[in-house]
Amino acid sequence: MNDPAETMVTQSLETHAGEAPTDEALLGTVHRRLRRRRRARTAGVAVLAGAAVAVVATGIHSLTRPDAPGPTATSAQGWHWESFANVEVQVPDAWKEIGSSHHTTCVDSKAPSSGWVGRPTMLPVFLNACGEVPALANRVPYLRFDFNAKPGVTQYEAGWTREIRAVGALQVEVFGTDAAVRARVLDSARTIDGVDSRGCAPSHPAATDAGARPTGEGLAAVGAAESIRICAYRIQQMSRTPPLLASAELTGDQAREVGAALRAAPPPSFGPSNGEPEATDGTLCRPSDEEVFVLQVHGDRGDQEVVVRLTGCGPYDTDDGRQLRTPTKQSIGPLVTAVGRPESRGPFLTNLLK
Repeated sequence: MNDPAETMVTQSLETHAGEAPTDEALLGTVHRRLRRRRRARTAGVAVLAGAAVAVVATGIHSLTRPDAPGPTATSAQGWHWESFANVEVQVPDAWKEIGSSHHTTCVDSKAPSSGWVGRPTMLPVFLNACGEVPALANRVPYLRFDFNAKPGVTQYEAGWTREIRAVGALQVEVFGTDAAVRARVLDSARTIDGVDSRGCAPSHPAATDAGARPTGEGLAAVGAAESIRICAYRIQQMSRTPPLLASAELTGDQAREVGAALRAAPPPSFGPSNGEPEATDGTLCRPSDEEVFVLQVHGDRGDQEVVVRLTGCGPYDTDDGRQLRTPTKQSIGPLVTAVGRPESRGPFLTNLLK
């Protein structure tokens, strides 16, 4: 006996055969519809049928290719750029990324001894009686991107100073004892004009449209990868803050290896390994945790944009607009390490990177 849902899809595609998309385009749209279904927590094969009809009738949204890096793309020796929302700042290379919130002064683990860079967390935070700054024994220099800090300068004991400036959609907070370093960090802060120093825009269609797909000839057409730009975004529906979380870049042998791994990754499936995951505590995944990477792969024969989805409620895939592939440790691990995202590494990504 024929499956009624399969019959519905077949009849719809036959009716619109002249304007039907390619197999890869159809599969991509079904993936997007599945993601939307899981966000709404609905179920049933009728959703798949509706997705197939919608794809034939309305087509697929396309992504635009990112621009070239912004002005003054290079940083001084020993320093590097950090981006968040529509702001970028230079910091010493020794300052390391950590999770951050307005409760950063409650230290759960020892902070990097040389300094750290913090971004606002979207994860649950327990309220504690914490001071404005860490206790003297736990203090190290830091840069923190903030949404609600009040600009100004505050002096603390033992020569520690906290200075906050408004830049773009954020407030930039720098804490330390070295006035020259503090001034250099704050003076470098700037609103991103189009794209940041690595070529990442403050927003991107992939962060706001689950049906968006890259354009181009696909990864197979770019040849050996020479560099891979990584732009990390939070998938936002309501916030007015631009969704850019961070940016990074791979070059040389590492870029070639990751590019090859992206091309070699297998196609995805709708099976249990790519279905709706559960967190380690048994609760269902949270759509609010979703982040997305947008890659710009520069090869010896051309460029190609790739969208990587690793968190939230799935499906999880890499998408070059021509083919959907399953993330692998070889294709994804170096990207996660380089950009320091996503913040919440659910069961799927945790197991993948073991």
